[in-house]
Amino acid sequence: MDRNINPVFLFLRVVQAASRVDHTIKLYANFLRNFVSKLLILISNLN
Repeated sequence: MDRNINPVFLFLRVVQAASRVDHTIKLYANFLRNFVSKLLILISNLN
C-alpha cells in the first residue's frame, strides 16, 4: 500500500500538523499578551 494514501499515515500527518499549528498559536498569543501589557504600561506612564 502506498504511504501517501494510507489513511492511518494521513491521520498522523494531520495530527502532527495540528499540534505544530497549536504550538505556533500559543507562542504568538504569548508574544501578543506581553506586547499589549508593555503597551498599556507605556500608555499609563505617559498619562
